[in-house]
Amino acid sequence: MNTSTTTALKNSPSEGIPLYLRIGMSLRTRINHGEWIEDATLPSFEGLAKEYGVSLNTIRAAIQLLVNEGFVTSSRGIGTKVLARPIHHSHLRSSISDPLELAEHVSIEILENREVKVLPESLQEHYLCCESYRKITKTHSINGLPFALLDIYVDKRCYQLFPRNSEKNFKISKLLRNTQQAHIQRSREELTVISATPELSAVLSYPLTAPIVQLRRWRMNPEGLVLYACVASYRSDHFVWDVSREENSLAHFDEHIIPRISKNQ
Repeated sequence: MNTSTTTALKNSPSEGIPLYLRIGMSLRTRINHGEWIEDATLPSFEGLAKEYGVSLNTIRAAIQLLVNEGFVTSSRGIGTKVLARPIHHSHLRSSISDPLELAEHVSIEILENREVKVLPESLQEHYLCCESYRKITKTHSINGLPFALLDIYVDKRCYQLFPRNSEKNFKISKLLRNTQQAHIQRSREELTVISATPELSAVLSYPLTAPIVQLRRWRMNPEGLVLYACVASYRSDHFVWDVSREENSLAHFDEHIIPRISKNQ
C-alpha cells in the first residue's frame, strides 16, 4: 500500500470510525479481492504497522477483528493465516446486480412482512401509489454474514398472487415478474453512499458510520402506478455492481450518457 493510500485511510472522511476498524475493513477487502488466498500468510504485525503507518496495538486490534469474524487465524510462531475467502465476488455480483436470481451461498431472512397503506415519504416522490402495499423487510446473507438490508414495498394485489411463503426463497422482483397482473413499463434506480446508522450497524454487523451503499428502486406499470419500490442498503465492503447492456441502437457516449449543455458545444 503506497503512502498516499495510507494517508487517505488515516485521514478519511469516516474519522468517527476507530482506526483499527478501518484497517480491519481494508484487510478484509484485500482478502476478498484475492490479494491473499486461503492458507496464505499475511505480513507480520510489524510489516503491516509499517505499511499502514500505525502502531502495533492498532494492527493487533485489526487482526483480532478478523479472527473474531473467521477470516484469519493468528498465533505466535505461525503468523496470521487466511482461513478462507468467505465472500466470493462472483456470488455478490450476481446477487446484487441480477434483479431476479440469488447466487449460491446467499440466503434470505424475513424480518417483517405486513400490510401498509402508503409508501414511505422517502419513496413517494412524484409517483402514483397503489391502494395498499405489502412491506417486506429482509436481509440477504452470504455464508451466514448479512451484507444487505432491504425494505421492499410491493402492490398488495400482486403480492396476493405470489406462491405462499415464496418470499423466503426468491427475490420479490422475480415473483412480481411471474405474476400475470404485473406489467412493468418503466423502472428507475438511484445509487448513493450514506453512513451506517445504529440500525444498519446492528443488522449488518458493520461499524457505526461506516460507508453504506444505498439503492432506491421503483418499478411502474403502464398507468404510472408504483407496483414495487425498494430501499436496499449494502455493506460497502461487500458490494459489487456489474451491469452489462447491449443496445446497438444507441451510441454509448451520446446524449443519454453525456448530455449536451447547449447546441453550441
